[in-house]
This record gives sequence, structure tokens and C-alpha cells, in this order.
Amino acid sequence: MTGGEIDVYGAAAGDLEPITSVLKRMAVDCEVDDDRLRLRPSRPEAVRQITTAPWPGFPSDMVSLICVLATQARGATLIHDWMYELRLFALEQLSGMSADLFLCDPHRMIVNGPAALTGRTLDSRDLRSGMALIAAALAADGTSRIHPLETVERGYAQLVERLLALGARIDVEGR
Repeated sequence: MTGGEIDVYGAAAGDLEPITSVLKRMAVDCEVDDDRLRLRPSRPEAVRQITTAPWPGFPSDMVSLICVLATQARGATLIHDWMYELRLFALEQLSGMSADLFLCDPHRMIVNGPAALTGRTLDSRDLRSGMALIAAALAADGTSRIHPLETVERGYAQLVERLLALGARIDVEGR
């Protein structure tokens, strides 16, 4: 999303296969070896459709993040999360960041990219979409304000510290 490179340790290849297979379909340069997931700068390509499924399919918990990635992919991607209603509604905030989205129904969204995202104030009341909005804010031009941050922090330990260590520019009010 931000054009950087990252290694994530403690990642088991078999556990990540449903995710990495979609990333590879989207032309994201990623590989898993031993206990490391490596992601390199890429130019993502849209894929016709990404549909959630029970294990070993694409996990519903990753839908929000893959939607944000699709905003940076060239072309149109249909995201279909048949498992949970309303998960995609929180992502409509991406439209205010200049993303080209079409919410078909509570389960399906078409994302056209790439989009030059712009910063704005975002509501992160849901854990998964909140993390996706943080990813979008990191990739956006300008300043974004995300609240309440506590919603996302309860699911992602030491979130601010980890993002700062990766080079993110973050100012947390009241800390």
C-alpha cells in the first residue's frame, strides 16, 4: 500500500496460503519461507472477483484490508463477502478519500483502481474496517484523523508503536 518492503516473522506458509494466493493473483510480490512473509513494492492488478469462504478459502476477516489494496490495483475487482452483512458498509468512507467504490448490496462491492487516496477524518468503530482505514490513511496524501483508535488497538497489540517502527508518521492526541 505504501510502496515499502516488510518482513513479517512467525508466519506459517500453510496458514497464509489463502491470503498469499489472492495477493499473488493481484501481482503483489510476496513469498513465504520458513516462518517469514516477505512483501516487496508492487504494482497491484485487479482480479475479477475475490470471494470469502471457510477455511481453506479466503478469510472474511481480510476483506476490509483487501478492499483497500484493491483501491491501489489497476482495474476493477468485485469483493464478495457472503458471510457477514454490513462489513463493507464501514468501507464506504474510502469514497471520501477519493476511492472509486460501488456498493452493490450488503455483501458485494466493486472497487476500481488505482485511486490516489486523500486524507480525511475516519470513523474506526469496527476492528477490521478500522485497521483497513488505517492502512488507507498511511497510503493517502495529506493528513487523516482516525477515531476512536481504541477500537483497533484492542485487536492489534502495540499498534501505534509498531507502525512508528515501520516509519509511519503518527501523532496520537493525549499521549
